[in-house]
Amino acid sequence: MRLVVLLTLLFFCQSINAQNQASMLSLYTHAADSKSLSEQFTKRAASESKAYQAVAMMISAKFGINPISKYRKFSQGRKSLEAAIKSEPNNLEYRYLRLAMQLNVPKILAYRDSIEEDTDMLKAALKSHKIQNPEHKQKLICFMKKYNLGET
Repeated sequence: MRLVVLLTLLFFCQSINAQNQASMLSLYTHAADSKSLSEQFTKRAASESKAYQAVAMMISAKFGINPISKYRKFSQGRKSLEAAIKSEPNNLEYRYLRLAMQLNVPKILAYRDSIEEDTDMLKAALKSHKIQNPEHKQKLICFMKKYNLGET
């Protein structure tokens, strides 16, 4: 009986975690569209991983006024994101976040050095079926097609 309760609880927690992850990715996708969405994303990211906190900082830099402080905020977020990826190099979600940032930030920021590496890793994950959630898999395929990142 305890095993059934434990397994049910485990399944429930995983289900909530998957919903929360999907919700964060959805909010992330639209965070750069407006200052209010960026602020919502930043609030939610505060209780998430360092990678989400880092991209929230990078996105919020877009809505700053002073170009120097915008650049500093972006750079601080970039360093935090790179540190998160360095600590968990096989985390596909972190790689996706970095790839999406690199494809969407202005070229003048010179943050494009890992596009090929992250693309290859995500493609390999799709081919080897490492992404179990069908919704996440479909979103990633659409993302890859949108940015012309090759066959998936």
